[in-house]
Amino acid sequence: PEVSEEAFALLRNSDGELYEFPEMRNVVGRSAACTVCVSASQAVSNKHCSVDIDREGKSSIRDLGSRNGTFLNEKRVPQDSGFVISSGDAVRLGADGPT
Repeated sequence: PEVSEEAFALLRNSDGELYEFPEMRNVVGRSAACTVCVSASQAVSNKHCSVDIDREGKSSIRDLGSRNGTFLNEKRVPQDSGFVISSGDAVRLGADGPT
């Protein structure tokens, strides 16, 4: 699949589907109002998590009070502070949601 030149970062799910992160601050969730819309799973909240990219290209993820949690490499991501994401890390939305 083609990736737009505007994408700051990408996530690929277990089915090979790509999700582009077009902004420095991205909200991920089921809602069409989110920067990155993941509508295929009920495990994903309307506004599930945020993925921010700083000027140096470092990415971080923070849960936005989702019902089912956000996980980075099997560790639950806290709401009050985020985790840094590195290339190859596994992000899962909800305990049994999309990876």
